[in-house]
Amino acid sequence: MKIILNDKSDIAGLHHQLGVIAHELEYPKEAMYHYQQVLHPESDMPKTERHRQAPAYASIARLVYCKNDLDQALIHYNKTVELALIESILDKISIACYYNNIGLVYKRKRRGSSSTYPDVATTYSNIDSIYDKQKRYQEALEYFKKCLNIKLHSLSRNHQSLISSYIAITETLEQFGQFKEAYKIINNSEIKKTYQNYINELRLMLKD
Repeated sequence: MKIILNDKSDIAGLHHQLGVIAHELEYPKEAMYHYQQVLHPESDMPKTERHRQAPAYASIARLVYCKNDLDQALIHYNKTVELALIESILDKISIACYYNNIGLVYKRKRRGSSSTYPDVATTYSNIDSIYDKQKRYQEALEYFKKCLNIKLHSLSRNHQSLISSYIAITETLEQFGQFKEAYKIINNSEIKKTYQNYINELRLMLKD
Protein backbone atom coordinates (compact mmCIF):
# COMPACT_ATOMS: atom_id res chain seq x y z
CA MET A 1 0.00 0.00 0.00
CA LYS A 2 1.43 3.35 -1.03
CA ILE A 3 0.52 6.49 0.87
CA ILE A 4 1.01 9.84 -0.83
CA LEU A 5 1.24 12.89 1.40
CA ASN A 6 0.45 16.04 -0.52
CA ASP A 7 -0.93 18.15 2.29
CA LYS A 8 1.78 20.22 3.99
CA SER A 9 0.06 19.82 7.33
CA ASP A 10 0.22 16.02 7.03
CA ILE A 11 3.91 16.17 6.14
CA ALA A 12 4.58 18.54 9.03
CA GLY A 13 2.76 16.21 11.40
CA LEU A 14 4.82 13.26 10.20
CA HIS A 15 8.07 15.18 10.71
CA HIS A 16 6.98 16.08 14.22
CA GLN A 17 6.25 12.47 15.12
CA LEU A 18 9.62 11.38 13.74
CA GLY A 19 11.22 14.09 15.86
CA VAL A 20 9.46 12.84 18.97
CA ILE A 21 10.63 9.28 18.30
CA ALA A 22 14.22 10.43 17.68
CA HIS A 23 14.14 12.43 20.91
CA GLU A 24 12.91 9.43 22.90
CA LEU A 25 15.68 7.32 21.36
CA GLU A 26 18.17 10.00 22.44
CA TYR A 27 19.10 11.17 18.96
CA PRO A 28 18.88 14.93 19.56
CA LYS A 29 20.37 16.00 16.22
CA GLU A 30 17.89 13.90 14.26
CA ALA A 31 15.05 15.13 16.48
CA MET A 32 16.02 18.75 15.89
CA TYR A 33 16.18 18.15 12.13
CA HIS A 34 12.61 16.85 12.00
CA TYR A 35 11.25 19.56 14.30
CA GLN A 36 12.84 22.24 12.14
CA GLN A 37 11.26 20.73 9.03
CA VAL A 38 7.90 21.56 10.57
CA LEU A 39 8.94 25.21 10.83
CA HIS A 40 10.78 25.54 7.53
CA PRO A 41 10.05 27.18 5.24
CA GLU A 42 7.57 29.12 7.35
CA SER A 43 6.68 31.47 4.51
CA ASP A 44 5.24 28.58 2.47
CA MET A 45 2.68 27.67 5.10
CA PRO A 46 -0.62 29.59 4.97
CA LYS A 47 -1.27 31.81 7.98
CA THR A 48 -4.37 29.78 8.74
CA GLU A 49 -2.15 26.72 9.23
CA ARG A 50 0.64 28.32 11.28
CA HIS A 51 -0.96 27.19 14.53
CA ARG A 52 0.03 23.63 13.62
CA GLN A 53 3.63 24.62 14.30
CA ALA A 54 2.96 25.13 18.01
CA PRO A 55 3.78 21.53 19.05
CA ALA A 56 7.06 21.69 17.12
CA TYR A 57 8.06 24.89 18.91
CA ALA A 58 7.26 23.21 22.23
CA SER A 59 9.28 20.13 21.30
CA ILE A 60 12.30 22.23 20.33
CA ALA A 61 11.95 24.11 23.61
CA ARG A 62 12.10 20.83 25.54
CA LEU A 63 15.06 19.66 23.48
CA VAL A 64 17.17 22.78 24.03
CA TYR A 65 16.08 22.96 27.67
CA CYS A 66 17.68 19.55 28.20
CA LYS A 67 20.88 21.02 26.75
CA ASN A 68 20.58 23.92 29.21
CA ASP A 69 20.18 26.39 26.34
CA LEU A 70 17.70 28.39 28.37
CA ASP A 71 17.51 31.45 26.14
CA GLN A 72 16.40 29.36 23.17
CA ALA A 73 14.01 27.41 25.39
CA LEU A 74 12.31 30.66 26.38
CA ILE A 75 12.07 31.83 22.78
CA HIS A 76 10.42 28.62 21.63
CA TYR A 77 8.09 28.24 24.63
CA ASN A 78 6.91 31.84 24.19
CA LYS A 79 6.29 31.19 20.50
CA THR A 80 4.28 28.10 21.44
CA VAL A 81 2.05 30.07 23.77
CA GLU A 82 1.69 32.88 21.23
CA LEU A 83 0.42 30.51 18.54
CA ALA A 84 -1.75 28.56 20.95
CA LEU A 85 -3.49 31.65 22.30
CA ILE A 86 -4.08 33.21 18.89
CA GLU A 87 -5.59 30.10 17.38
CA SER A 88 -7.09 28.65 20.58
CA ILE A 89 -5.85 25.23 19.53
CA LEU A 90 -4.93 24.00 23.01
CA ASP A 91 -7.04 23.42 26.08
CA LYS A 92 -6.47 25.62 29.11
CA ILE A 93 -4.51 22.94 30.95
CA SER A 94 -1.99 22.60 28.12
CA ILE A 95 -1.50 26.36 27.96
CA ALA A 96 -1.08 26.43 31.73
CA CYS A 97 1.63 23.79 31.43
CA TYR A 98 3.48 25.89 28.86
CA TYR A 99 3.29 28.89 31.18
CA ASN A 100 4.59 26.66 33.95
CA ASN A 101 7.48 25.52 31.74
CA ILE A 102 8.40 29.13 31.03
CA GLY A 103 8.44 29.78 34.75
CA LEU A 104 10.71 26.79 35.32
CA VAL A 105 13.16 28.06 32.71
CA TYR A 106 13.35 31.42 34.46
CA LYS A 107 13.92 29.65 37.77
CA ARG A 108 16.76 27.60 36.33
CA LYS A 109 18.30 30.76 34.88
CA ARG A 110 18.12 32.30 38.35
CA ARG A 111 19.78 29.29 40.01
CA GLY A 112 22.45 28.85 37.36
CA SER A 113 25.89 30.35 37.27
CA SER A 114 27.93 31.98 34.52
CA SER A 115 29.63 28.64 33.86
CA THR A 116 26.37 26.83 33.12
CA TYR A 117 24.41 29.19 30.89
CA PRO A 118 24.94 32.32 28.80
CA ASP A 119 23.65 35.45 30.49
CA VAL A 120 24.41 39.04 29.63
CA ALA A 121 24.33 39.89 33.32
CA THR A 122 27.58 38.00 33.92
CA THR A 123 29.46 40.69 31.98
CA TYR A 124 28.26 43.40 34.34
CA SER A 125 29.28 44.15 37.92
CA ASN A 126 28.05 41.92 40.72
CA ILE A 127 25.36 44.43 41.63
CA ASP A 128 24.01 44.54 38.07
CA SER A 129 24.11 40.74 37.89
CA ILE A 130 22.06 40.42 41.05
CA TYR A 131 19.53 42.96 39.76
CA ASP A 132 19.22 41.15 36.44
CA LYS A 133 18.71 37.79 38.08
CA GLN A 134 16.09 39.19 40.45
CA LYS A 135 14.27 40.57 37.42
CA ARG A 136 14.25 37.08 35.89
CA TYR A 137 12.82 35.67 39.09
CA GLN A 138 10.04 38.24 38.94
CA GLU A 139 9.23 37.04 35.43
CA ALA A 140 9.19 33.46 36.70
CA LEU A 141 6.71 34.47 39.38
CA GLU A 142 4.52 36.17 36.77
CA TYR A 143 4.30 33.00 34.67
CA PHE A 144 3.68 30.76 37.68
CA LYS A 145 0.76 33.00 38.65
CA LYS A 146 -0.65 32.90 35.12
CA CYS A 147 -0.39 29.13 35.26
CA LEU A 148 -2.13 29.00 38.65
CA ASN A 149 -4.94 31.27 37.49
CA ILE A 150 -5.72 28.99 34.54
CA LYS A 151 -5.59 25.86 36.68
CA LEU A 152 -7.89 27.37 39.31
CA HIS A 153 -10.59 27.67 36.65
CA SER A 154 -9.99 24.21 35.21
CA LEU A 155 -9.00 21.78 37.96
CA SER A 156 -10.30 20.55 41.28
CA ARG A 157 -8.81 22.27 44.32
CA ASN A 158 -6.85 19.17 45.37
CA HIS A 159 -5.43 18.34 41.92
CA GLN A 160 -1.70 17.54 42.02
CA SER A 161 -0.93 19.94 39.18
CA LEU A 162 -2.59 22.77 41.08
CA ILE A 163 -0.63 21.89 44.21
CA SER A 164 2.60 22.03 42.20
CA SER A 165 1.79 25.59 41.13
CA TYR A 166 1.19 26.65 44.73
CA ILE A 167 4.55 25.20 45.72
CA ALA A 168 6.36 26.88 42.80
CA ILE A 169 4.92 30.30 43.67
CA THR A 170 5.64 29.89 47.37
CA GLU A 171 9.27 28.86 46.79
CA THR A 172 9.80 31.77 44.40
CA LEU A 173 8.38 34.26 46.90
CA GLU A 174 10.61 32.75 49.56
CA GLN A 175 13.65 33.40 47.37
CA PHE A 176 12.60 37.05 47.27
CA GLY A 177 12.38 37.09 51.05
CA GLN A 178 8.64 37.70 50.79
CA PHE A 179 7.85 35.23 53.58
CA LYS A 180 4.57 36.90 54.54
CA GLU A 181 3.17 36.56 51.02
CA ALA A 182 4.52 33.00 50.71
CA TYR A 183 2.91 32.05 54.03
CA LYS A 184 -0.40 33.60 52.98
CA ILE A 185 -0.55 31.62 49.73
CA ILE A 186 0.45 28.22 51.06
CA ASN A 187 -1.62 28.55 54.25
CA ASN A 188 -4.79 29.15 52.23
CA SER A 189 -4.23 26.41 49.67
CA GLU A 190 -5.27 22.77 49.57
CA ILE A 191 -1.74 21.67 50.46
CA LYS A 192 -1.97 23.06 53.98
CA LYS A 193 -2.11 19.65 55.70
CA THR A 194 0.55 17.99 53.57
CA TYR A 195 3.07 20.81 53.97
CA GLN A 196 2.34 21.79 57.56
CA ASN A 197 6.03 21.57 58.53
CA TYR A 198 6.97 23.94 55.71
CA ILE A 199 4.24 26.34 56.81
CA ASN A 200 5.61 26.25 60.34
CA GLU A 201 9.08 27.11 59.02
CA LEU A 202 7.68 30.11 57.16
CA ARG A 203 5.88 31.18 60.32
CA LEU A 204 9.19 31.14 62.18
CA MET A 205 10.82 33.22 59.43
CA LEU A 206 8.11 35.82 59.83
CA LYS A 207 8.98 36.16 63.51
CA ASP A 208 12.70 36.70 62.83
